[in-house]
Amino acid sequence: MKIKQLKYLFLTGACLLACLACSKDDDSKIDMTADAKLTVTIKAAGVKTKAYNPDDKNELQGEANINNLAVIVFSADGSEVYGSKWEPVKTEYTATLTDVPAKANNARIVIVANIPESVVNSITSYDGFQSALVGLESQSQTSLAMSSRVIDTDKPLAKDDNYLGYTSMGDKNVNGISSPIYLTRVASRIDLISVDTKFAGTKLNGNSVRVEQVSVINRKTQAHYFSEAEWGMVEVDGNLDNSPAASLNSIINDANSLTETSYVSYVMENSDTTAPTSIQIRASLMNASGNVAQTKTFSSPINLNGVNLGYGHNLIKRNYVYRVWVTFGENSFDPEDPEDPENPEDPENPTSLIVRVVVVDWGPVYQDVVID
Repeated sequence: MKIKQLKYLFLTGACLLACLACSKDDDSKIDMTADAKLTVTIKAAGVKTKAYNPDDKNELQGEANINNLAVIVFSADGSEVYGSKWEPVKTEYTATLTDVPAKANNARIVIVANIPESVVNSITSYDGFQSALVGLESQSQTSLAMSSRVIDTDKPLAKDDNYLGYTSMGDKNVNGISSPIYLTRVASRIDLISVDTKFAGTKLNGNSVRVEQVSVINRKTQAHYFSEAEWGMVEVDGNLDNSPAASLNSIINDANSLTETSYVSYVMENSDTTAPTSIQIRASLMNASGNVAQTKTFSSPINLNGVNLGYGHNLIKRNYVYRVWVTFGENSFDPEDPEDPENPEDPENPTSLIVRVVVVDWGPVYQDVVID
């Protein structure tokens, strides 16, 4: 009897060990290299019918356009491109990209919009893409480069459905991200909102100013396509120029000002305090008879003290609009110094231009992402 019981116990234990071995074998057979697919849908924030939101006073028509969309899926260490896809967008305010090749491994995902297909096709690694630069000359009101933050998956993508950014899918979302991820524009915008004079009661009372030209100096012309964080830095060293001067030829005085946006310029991120991006205005002082008394070129850095004013950053950062008000005051046009014709301003009474800058957010462009 005891022999039978021992035999029974031995057989039972053997069966349990066999089951555990099978279970371990099943775990080891999880395919970590199987293909996965991504489907990505992009839309402009808060917009139901078109990309331009008439309620957003800071956004010009077309600045939320998604003309093409690309998704690049890298290995977790960035050394390999698991898959990528670029496709033109056929709708005005939404975009869907299906069947992006990927792998059921941990991955890094970058989503970009309005960039050349050739750039996407040339990407061979995460570092290579991160070092690529987009030029300011390619940016226009209806085609502005945008990018998502980098999404590092905290576990392998599944072979079946995966989701990202969907409130209705709960814990099925990759990394538990259940709210939409948004695209951030790479460029920023400078608007000349108003130009006026404050001459009443001063030595310049009754004079006018002819605003001849406006431009941007120390304009950054290159930037990275994306940063790891949504609002991370995309700035590169150097790459500065001066924009072409735009002719205004408008005469203003205390009774007549330039009160509508008269100049718009796109710029790339620039935090260099030694060469800050600045607005430059060439203007002439005109007396009551219409004769030109003096012509000067003025320049003023954009958002030099933004942190102190509560804007969170100084100078130029990506995806912001810098609204500029310019005022010519009593000391803007002072007599030239005859002893120093090369530097005609009187050092004891320098000319001044009163410049006020208001930094406002550009409306973000949201995206919903499905991975299947």
